[in-house]
Amino acid sequence: MKILVIGINYVPEQTGFAPHSAALCEYLANRGHTVTIITGFPFAPYWARWDHYKGKFIEQEWINKVEVLRVTHFIPRRPKKLA
Repeated sequence: MKILVIGINYVPEQTGFAPHSAALCEYLANRGHTVTIITGFPFAPYWARWDHYKGKFIEQEWINKVEVLRVTHFIPRRPKKLA
């Protein structure tokens, strides 16, 4: 089966939804499914795009049998605190 997952965070980030998204995608890929995730570029926990990914609009990577399509997205300079 071909499976598409969409989420804002993915490994190598270690916070937010990244570990959960990776666990789901890798679980499905290890069971023989073709898995693609569309996600953003890593920015957590610093609220800035990681140096390795700067200047890119879109990038394709393969991480542990999962196709990772990273697309650019807005990252606020000062995240708002929720009341």
